[in-house]
Amino acid sequence: SLSVHYQLSDRTSVGMRTTSKFDFEYDGNVSSERLGQVGVTTELTMAAIARVGLTHDFNEKWTLGLTWGWDNWSELKDVFVSTNSGGATLPRNWDDTYHYSAGVDYHLDDRWTLRAGLAYDTDPVDEKDRTADMPIDEQYRFAVGADYVRESGMRISGSLVYADYGDAPIESNRAPPAFGLQGDYKTNELWFASVSFNWKLGD
Repeated sequence: SLSVHYQLSDRTSVGMRTTSKFDFEYDGNVSSERLGQVGVTTELTMAAIARVGLTHDFNEKWTLGLTWGWDNWSELKDVFVSTNSGGATLPRNWDDTYHYSAGVDYHLDDRWTLRAGLAYDTDPVDEKDRTADMPIDEQYRFAVGADYVRESGMRISGSLVYADYGDAPIESNRAPPAFGLQGDYKTNELWFASVSFNWKLGD
């Protein structure tokens, strides 16, 4: 991972970040009535990403942030799941995606900062290639959060994010195990909540 931050002026700054692709390796057991317990291993590639962001302070109260990004999801090829008795290939055929987001900070006073934002990511896969185990469609995220700085200097940050992953329609005509899947998702959403604490060491 590599990041760069540059202050264009007293009110405006730009930042860039990139993260290389990496692979997760999974192993475990699957139980079935016919085969009993079967060992399973697989590897999943996570995309390389790039982000460029711009922030601008309009005044002492309001700050605007804009971000554009690219995710190299075309690196996610077909996933092979290996078992004790053979294996199966899970088709992917994903495309690269693009990320757009905007957010605002409102500095309520010396202690409190309130923030809100929204983001959009393009669809990584067509209906005919989408699979039921990874029902990812175009994505919308809505977030709210706040920072509080205590007298000791400790910063407490909290956020709540709602992510809508779309209807994720599937119209598959591929060979097994994805053969014949058709439909979409009535519920395809996630909520994220986080709290963080930051201490500054020294002056």
